[in-house]
Amino acid sequence: MSRAAFPVKQESGFLLCRHKDTTMSISLKTHKMFWGLAANRCAFLGCRRELVMDASQTDDESLVGEACHIVAQSPTGPRGDSPLPPKQRDHYDNLILLCKIHHKLIDDQPNTYTVQRLLQMKAAHEKWVRLTLGPRPRGPALISDLFPHRNPNFTGRESLLAQLRSAFTSGQPAALAQAIHGLGGVGKTQLAVEYAYRHAAEYDLVWWVRAEEPATLAADYAALARPLNLPQKDEPDQRLVVQAVQRWLGQRTGWLLVFDHARGPEQVRSYLPHRATGHVLIISRNPAWRGLASPLTVPVLERPESVAFLLKRTGQTGKAAASKLAKALGDLPLALEQAGAYIDATGGSPLSAYLDLFRHRQRDLSRRGKPSSDYPPTVATTWEIAFQQVRQASPAGADL
Repeated sequence: MSRAAFPVKQESGFLLCRHKDTTMSISLKTHKMFWGLAANRCAFLGCRRELVMDASQTDDESLVGEACHIVAQSPTGPRGDSPLPPKQRDHYDNLILLCKIHHKLIDDQPNTYTVQRLLQMKAAHEKWVRLTLGPRPRGPALISDLFPHRNPNFTGRESLLAQLRSAFTSGQPAALAQAIHGLGGVGKTQLAVEYAYRHAAEYDLVWWVRAEEPATLAADYAALARPLNLPQKDEPDQRLVVQAVQRWLGQRTGWLLVFDHARGPEQVRSYLPHRATGHVLIISRNPAWRGLASPLTVPVLERPESVAFLLKRTGQTGKAAASKLAKALGDLPLALEQAGAYIDATGGSPLSAYLDLFRHRQRDLSRRGKPSSDYPPTVATTWEIAFQQVRQASPAGADL
């Protein structure tokens, strides 16, 4: 496993990083991801010191960050039983950021620090960075003020997140726009938020556009002109501002544009740059996006994911009770969240007690007729339970 501090020499979009007699050829994109997602810190549990990229930046050599191979560069190196081809060897997935001290430690103890353990160490460190070092991503230079906060209870969806990442990194222009769609309350927006947070360090710009209404869509899109300091930022004609933003995006890469609650392709089409240079993520209930974006259906959660979410959200441990409640709620993320919020707000009442309350309220609503809602009946029921709790706690507030 080779060691290298960043940067040493840049050639044709790659960083050639040398340490002793070894050379690593790491793309600039990988370099940015590598340092950004690690927050410039050693990934070794118990260390996590802030590191520098260049030895000239510090008098303490141990603080120089090193790009370390998880699977070794050669068969004779630590964890070198199954060496990878050069392209995979220097890929982000096979690199972990460490200080010199802990790099030497893991190389000296390959039986203790196996490939699997290093992968787990890297994942745990990046999770710690996301949850500990601020509510917003650290990587991008520019993030929309409208960007939602991350859900600390986000659970599951790993397959969908992997599909999005695979599509965006495939290099195919047609795949650079993705449309996630599904019924109301299924967790489309939370999926998009989680994706953006996980991969924020790969982008220079992450911009959130509320696309449900034409006026809001245009305003949020045009608002990008001001932080970009475009000459048209104070132009009274909004159409000219939109066109300026569109041109700017079409001339650059490294950006992610999210259109939340988009109604259909025609609403969004005129805002996309004419050249596919960045990534576009569309959130919609409408499945008809072919021709503009690749559609990706978001289903309800798998039962184990629903159970894990409820237990995490409520701090309880009863898997059987959580499974029964998840089944009653149809594994719908919004209904699960509302149930968890109610249980938390009422001092941690048992999951079984909420299930009894849910069934009672569901029968009551059924007798009154089907509620008029864009969401499934389970959400209407959990909403009614939450509303009743507000009414009991604050009658005046319930009348607002």
